Amino acid sequence: MAMTQDQLAKAHAAVAADPTIGWRRLMAACGCTRHAAEKFLKGGADGRARKKNVPSIAPAERPGISVREFTSRFDFEAKLRKTLKDLCTDKFVSDSDIRNHCDIPVSCFRTVAALPEFAACQIKEGGTVWWSARGNVDAVRAQARKWGISK
Repeated sequence: MAMTQDQLAKAHAAVAADPTIGWRRLMAACGCTRHAAEKFLKGGADGRARKKNVPSIAPAERPGISVREFTSRFDFEAKLRKTLKDLCTDKFVSDSDIRNHCDIPVSCFRTVAALPEFAACQIKEGGTVWWSARGNVDAVRAQARKWGISK
C-alpha cells in the first residue's frame, strides 16, 4: 500500500531530521506499513530524498587490541633499545632519566639493564650510572684505561 500525502510529508521530515533513520522508526514517525517504509527508504514511492547524501556508517571495530600490540607492552628489551636510540645517540644520560623515560616497571628494570647488550651501554662514574650508545661508552672506557682508570 502506498503512502498518503500526509505520510509522505512526515516521512520526508523524519529523514531530514535523521538521515540514518531505519524502517521501524520511520513507521512510528509517519504511521505507515513496514513495506511502505522500506520502499520509501530505498528511494521508491517518492523516497528520492533518502537516496542521496546518506552518510555511510562505518562498520564497528571489533573490541580488544591485537596480540602484537598487547605483547609489545611486555617487550622490555625493545622499550629499552628504543629509549637508548632516542636519548643516547650523542650524549650520556643518567640512569634515573632512562628509567623514567622507558616505561619499564622498576622491579624489571635492573634485570633488563643487566643483560650483556645493555651492560655495554652503561658506565659508572662517581656513584652515578650513565647510559650512552655502545660506541660512546667504549671510547670513554678506552680513554680511561689509557690513564690507568678502570671503568
